[in-house]
Formats: sequence, C-alpha cells, structure tokens
Amino acid sequence: DAERIGAALVAAGLPVACRLPDRSPGPRVLARLAECLAPPAGPPFARRAVLELLGTAPLLWEVPAGEAARWLDEARRAGVVAGLGQWVERTARRRRGRERAITEAVAAGEEARQAEGDDDAERLDLLRRDLAAARSLETAVAALARACGALPARARWAEWARALGGALDAVFAAEVAAAARDAATRLGMLDVLHEEVDALTMAAALREQVAGGTVQAGRAGRHGVAVLTPLEMRGLSFHTVVFTGLADGGFPARGRPDPLFGDGARMRLRDHTGARLPLAEERSAESLLLFAFSCEAAREKLTLIAPRTDAASGRPRLPSRVLMRLASLAAGSPVGLDDFLSGVPLAPVWRHVGGTVEYAEDRRAAWVDAAERDTAALLALSGSGGRAGAQVYLAAVLADEAAACRRTDMWLAARDPEPGARDGLLGAAARAALTARHPFDSEMHPTRLERYVSCPFAFLLRDVLGLEAPDEPGESLEMEPREFGTLAHRILQSAFGELVAAWPETGSGPDVAAAQAAVDSAWRTGCARAEALGVTGAPLAWSVTREMLREDLLETVRRDPVFAGDGRPLQAEWSFGEAAGQPVALELPGGRRVRFAGRVDRVDITASGARVIDYKTGKGNSERERLKAGLSVQLPVYQLAVRQAGDAGHAEVAGLGEIVSLYRLVTRKGGFESLPLAENEPDAAARLARLVAGAAALVDAGMFPRTTAGRCEYCDVGYACGTSPWSRARKRGHPALSDVLALQAGRPREDEDDA
Repeated sequence: DAERIGAALVAAGLPVACRLPDRSPGPRVLARLAECLAPPAGPPFARRAVLELLGTAPLLWEVPAGEAARWLDEARRAGVVAGLGQWVERTARRRRGRERAITEAVAAGEEARQAEGDDDAERLDLLRRDLAAARSLETAVAALARACGALPARARWAEWARALGGALDAVFAAEVAAAARDAATRLGMLDVLHEEVDALTMAAALREQVAGGTVQAGRAGRHGVAVLTPLEMRGLSFHTVVFTGLADGGFPARGRPDPLFGDGARMRLRDHTGARLPLAEERSAESLLLFAFSCEAAREKLTLIAPRTDAASGRPRLPSRVLMRLASLAAGSPVGLDDFLSGVPLAPVWRHVGGTVEYAEDRRAAWVDAAERDTAALLALSGSGGRAGAQVYLAAVLADEAAACRRTDMWLAARDPEPGARDGLLGAAARAALTARHPFDSEMHPTRLERYVSCPFAFLLRDVLGLEAPDEPGESLEMEPREFGTLAHRILQSAFGELVAAWPETGSGPDVAAAQAAVDSAWRTGCARAEALGVTGAPLAWSVTREMLREDLLETVRRDPVFAGDGRPLQAEWSFGEAAGQPVALELPGGRRVRFAGRVDRVDITASGARVIDYKTGKGNSERERLKAGLSVQLPVYQLAVRQAGDAGHAEVAGLGEIVSLYRLVTRKGGFESLPLAENEPDAAARLARLVAGAAALVDAGMFPRTTAGRCEYCDVGYACGTSPWSRARKRGHPALSDVLALQAGRPREDEDDA
C-alpha cells in the first residue's frame, strides 16, 4: 500500500517520504533465481520461473523484443515442464524441428504458394519467426544451465554469495549483475554462523531477505508527504493527517485465531507461565491505540477516508468498526449502518464525495460499466471547456496532442448512436484509396468472404489493412487446435492420395481394411513429424491426443461411403486458382468478375456426378449455423471450381452430372457427421452470386462496420475493437447498416442498381 500510494503522489508531482520495497533489478533477479533453484513448492527450474528470471533484466547479449515475447509459447510447444536437463534437451529439439519444417516447406514450394491467398499463406514466415525465437531461447537456456551447473550443492553463506554473483555475471548485463552481487553480500553476513547449508536453506533465506528489503525515500516531516503505517506515527506531528482504508477488511485488519495454536491454548499458557502471548480478540484494542496515534499526530486537520466500493471488483464495502464506533461516540448512542450512511451522526465533519457523472455535451451518451463511467467523468469534469478541456488534459498525459484528439474522437464516436468513420464506415477519401487495392480485384479465398459476412470490421483489419492479431501464448498443455487440424488433414491427404493411385477407374478399389492400414501408416508418419517439429504439447496430453486421433480417423474411414460402393475418390487436396493452373471466376451483374483460389480436401466421382468434401476437426457448430442461415461460401465455391474444371476440358472431371458438396466432421467431437449443402447446384450458384454481389457492393460503399452475426468473444481482434457490446448493439439497428444486416441474414439486396 505504501508503494502504491507513494507512486501516485510522485506521479502527481509531490515529494514523498516513505520506506518502499527495494524493486531495483539486483534484488529482483536474486529473488527469481531463488525461485528457480529451490522453489517453496514444485520442481526446480519450472517453466514459468525460468522465463520470469530471463525476462527480469537485460541479458549479456541483445535479444529482440519480438523473440523474447514468444519464449513462453516456444517453451510450451517444446513440452518443457521443469528441470535444467529438460530445458536444454527440449529447446534444442524444438529448434531442430523448426529448421526441418522450414526446409520441408521450401522444398514443397510453399513460398510459391503465397499468392494463393489460402489459410497457409503466412506459414513460412511464421515458421521463420518461430525458429528465431527458438534459437534465442536455446541460447539463453544454455547460458543459464552452465551458470547454475557451477553452483555448489552445499557451501558456507559467503561462498553462496560469491557463487550467486558469478552465476549472474554469466547471464545478465554487467550493471544488473553488479547490483545483484551487492544485494547478495547481505547474504554473506550470515557467515558468522560458521555453517554449511544446502540450496534449499540458502534460497529460503534469500527470499526472506529480498522480500524484507526496503529503501528510504525522503525524510518524514521534512520532505513533502510522509506515507507511514499507524505504528510509525508514534511521537510525530503533522499539519494534516489523512487516514485511508477505513473499510471492512482494511483497517483494522480482521482478527483471526492461529489455526494451530488458538486463543484458548494461548490463554492457558499465559496463565501458567506469565508470558505475554497476543490474542486475536485483543487486536481490537491494539487497533484503537494505533488509530489514536494517527489522530494525535494531526495538528490542524484530520481526514478519514472510507471507500464505499472495492477498487478492483466494484463490490460494496462496509465501513470500518473504528468509524462506526466514532459515529456512536459523536451521536451519544449506538449508530446503525443506515444512520451512518445518512451522515447525520457525523454531520459536523462529514463530507460525501462521489455520485453520478453526466456527460454534458451529449445527453444521448450513457455509461454502463466502470470504464465507461471513467470516460464520461473525464469528458464532463475536465474543465469548463468540455471536450476541449478533455483534450488539453489528455494531451498533457499522453504528451501527444494528435493522440489526444484521436482518443476523444473515439470516445465520442462510441457514445454516438450515429455510425461513422470510427465505426468502419469509410469516407470518400478512404473509398478512393481502397480502389487501388480493392479486395475483390485479386483472387479471393472463400474463408475471406465468409469473414466479411461474419464481421466487416474484422475483414477490414485483416484483409484490407493486412493486420494480424498477435499470437498470444496460451496456458494449455495440449496441442494447438490449428496444429491438430493440420495434422489430421495431412494424414487423410496422404492416405487417400495412396488410395486414389491404387483405385481403378472401373470396378471396386481397396477395401476398408486396406484404407485403414493406409491411414495408420500415414498417422505414424504424421505424428512423428509433429513430434519432431515440437508442436505436440505436453507428452502426457499428446500420448492421449495421438491415440484418440488414430481411433477417430480409422472410424471416419470405416464410415466413408466410398467403401460401401458409393463412388470412388478422384482427388485428394485438389488446388484451384491461377497459381495452380485452374482459374475459377464468378461473373456478377454489371460486368464484375470475382476470381477464387483455394484447395478442396477431396473430390469423389459418384454414379450421379461428383461429391466435394471439406474435412473439419471441430464440433461443426459454425458450419451448421452458416448452412442454416444460407451463408456458406466454401461449399458453393468448391462446386463452382470443380464444375469449371470440367468445362475447361479436364478429362478427370469433364462431363460430370450433379455436383454435391458437404462438410465431413472427422473426429468424435462432431460425431463423425456429414453436413451437406442442402441446395441443388444451380440454386447454390445463384445464392453465391447474390452473396458475393452484395458483399462487393458494400465494400464499394466503404461499409466495414463493427457489427457481427456471430460471437465477439471468439474474435481474434476483439480485444482491440475499441467498443463495448452495448455500443455495438446500439448502432446495429441504425438504418445505415440495414444492408449489412440483410447480408448477414442471408438476404442481400438484389437491386441491380445497388449492386
């Protein structure tokens, strides 16, 4: 509390006198090193403890911030849990896996496929970033392992102090290591005990020493504001005393009996021996004495602050017992909570601060949570200038007048029910600039079009401005869903690639047993490759995941209709688009021509024509919703691609009859279900044309609003959207967004002039 209040006063420009915890780099590095060597619980050199140590201060060598930010994700993907040996072995294995992955990607021509615009377009760049982070992490871990390997198992206190300093010299920058050595010298003072101790005892003493270390800032009574505890107020005198935290759970602290040596046992021992043992029930009297010290120190003015709500959660807080007793003494009779809150008992000295804040400039604005209220308060209370006052204040805080203008404009736009440029509705200049890089002028992947329909603002950020959400490391020990999906697709692609080559054009092909054998072989190869790449997560979780994947894919093959005589597989992982030599285009009313590119997981030849299959490894909820709402883009585009391939004279798909398409859920999560596109091919093509024309017209009009038919909590850029659900819902019903809502409902406007 002293540190927090002191920092706030310093930020306000006031000199402060108080004792603050020693937060300098030296003690911090020592404390983190103690957590690595001998933690109070758990194994030494745990993953988070090591990364916190390496991130506490600058290292001997320069590490780019972008690489260090990825270390936690790299360590987790490498399967590191704890132990120096595990760190060294698994980070090296992870680095080698990334190098092999890049070599394989380059050999497979993934650099050339960057132009396809599919979901794997950035894979090579991502692999290279992963490799850079893996290499820098391996270097740091190797240096730490060498330094800690030189530490003794048992030593005298002075020897421990010297050894710790030497270890830090080998890892951290010179100035940090020197500060840590100075802090460690205090540990060497224990050498007067003439004893040898192990690492566990040394680490416990080191943690206690660092935690109790404080530094004096200023002198109480001479330098500005003194921040003191009630006990430190004894014998001092100040013009003004402000006593904070007079709420339940603040001051006085709740008296709790010792769970092992309760008040009853303490009283019996005190009566028997005469020793003074503190009791929980006596803390109330002690608190009154401390409170008296603080009140006596005030010569002119005493201010008692009783917070009504918790600063972190906003939950109501009851007043302190000291305040209630003070009110009862002032009133001459017991005072209840309602009487106290009315202010009557303490009317001569009571002043109530707080209440509802209004935003005077726009009465339509509202605040619905703490952040909204704070913003409204700033705009209302920043001075008589209203919004101008807010900008002056913000410009001083941010040291950037332009940033202050942007911030207040954003706040105003969020509270205005009229959608505008801040909500993703481009003005004339922005629309003119968009024509130079119109997203519909280049080849479009179906998932990009589905992204626009789902949320135009997310499409603007990712597909127009080219911004990517940061890859935040997660805490899960399991394989990442994207890596899992990639692995499942590769296994099926490899297995069915073998089956396609072995399947005759007429007659029956391999049976279920042969297909399952091919899947099993591809599963072993794919899992070995994933393990080499270091993307499998913790070993225990991976051992379960890989077996479940095998069982699921074998079950998927067992249920596949081609092994029951319903057609034969023709293509596995069939690419289309200009880079693949198979251009696909959709002609729209008005002469616009939209080109598509992508990959189809599988194409089957059936008795009635063809079947297009897209594998999914999840539950299939989003696919069901899109099919039900008539918003599926992938399946109609895949039908169009196969149809145009036949029309272009490709012998293997020429002369096809009806083309059907479906999502196939290949794991137990989705129940091995098939989700077909219910429309026939002509109707699906007509709906696709209306959907694409409607989206293109909205993009032409600069319509990228923050409105979505889905759930924002799953959006990659939701954290940076800048508006609350309340403000988005408020604008969603505005007439200016009616065409966007119609598109998201599967009913795009069909007026050719609008298109």
